[in-house]
Amino acid sequence: MPPKFDPSQVVDVFVRVTGGEVGAASSLAPKIGPLGLSPKKIGEDIAKETAKDWKGLRVTVKLTVQNRQAKVSVVPSAAALVIKALKEPERDRKKTKNIKHSGNISLDDVIEIARVMRPRSMAKDLSGTIKEILGTCVSVGCTVDGKDPKDLQQEIADGDVEVPSECILVDEQDRVVGHDSKYNCHLMEKIESENLLHRAFSVFLFNTKYELLLQQRSATKVTFPLVWTNTCCSHPLYRESELIEENCLGVRNAAQRKLLDELGIPPEELPVDQFYPLGRMLYKAPSDGKWGEHEVDYLLFIVRDVTVNPNPDEVADVKYVDGEQLKELLRKADAGEDSIKLSPWFRLVVDNFLLKWWKHLEEGTLEEVADMKTIHRLK
Repeated sequence: MPPKFDPSQVVDVFVRVTGGEVGAASSLAPKIGPLGLSPKKIGEDIAKETAKDWKGLRVTVKLTVQNRQAKVSVVPSAAALVIKALKEPERDRKKTKNIKHSGNISLDDVIEIARVMRPRSMAKDLSGTIKEILGTCVSVGCTVDGKDPKDLQQEIADGDVEVPSECILVDEQDRVVGHDSKYNCHLMEKIESENLLHRAFSVFLFNTKYELLLQQRSATKVTFPLVWTNTCCSHPLYRESELIEENCLGVRNAAQRKLLDELGIPPEELPVDQFYPLGRMLYKAPSDGKWGEHEVDYLLFIVRDVTVNPNPDEVADVKYVDGEQLKELLRKADAGEDSIKLSPWFRLVVDNFLLKWWKHLEEGTLEEVADMKTIHRLK
């Protein structure tokens, strides 16, 4: 009796092929014949699907089979992606055996390959996946930016080569659900279509006179350039030290790192245990139509007299204000005077929390208003 087919059953079949070539039907038959598929027809479909981007390259193809129909998709290995990036001249694999690859690709190529391979990587973060791809480059036999890939691995480990960082994706309960590039996390198209929400923090640093340090964001900022805002606003990164949930330690570590980066404040002047988490808020704020923010924002207070040396790539200006001076700044922003603008998250904190919290700070009773259990949804 012929085999019975379940039209609702979905089966995935993986085969190794040479891109753009119709493989021998005899090699496909054992895998797809029992599923009611024609090896000759599937071979032609595979050749068509792989001809444009993978011609002449060995690559893995996935056949998603249902009801005697197969959808062809390429599932490239890291090595296949590296070899593709080399853009070598096509060679006849039937005539050339033991093909060697000795070309060069860029570190940008490696980073893009790492992004593609990230879902299949065992590394904890993108930096780790990049180092994995550099290991693949060693196996393939190519150089990266003219260097031995092993040397680049070490330079990344030593911090001599900077690689792209990723934000921490969370749900509306602030549970970690993944990670993505800063670019995607601030692209309104992605925020709206995929509801991308990432973890962030806002630091409010006071000196011992209880004056608040404000910064004006630099003109080169992608989102909200030249607006006045609280001391420091940024994102913990998807890395082990900034994912620690206990006592908000990951966010505190990120705050210490970013205050050095933006304002040049030495870490020894900002002990991590001196950051006081007061609350969280969830908000969305478009910037210019293309860019924006969608964050679960941790609000941190700290009181320290510090050395400030602003990074001009991050910060245009800084100043300390007392409560009355802040109110005057708000008045000017509302009236459109002196071209003063405030960041939307800073305005939300001012309107909902800041002045009350500031009073408790001066009275030494911050614990009365701290609430890290609630996520305030603000607009």
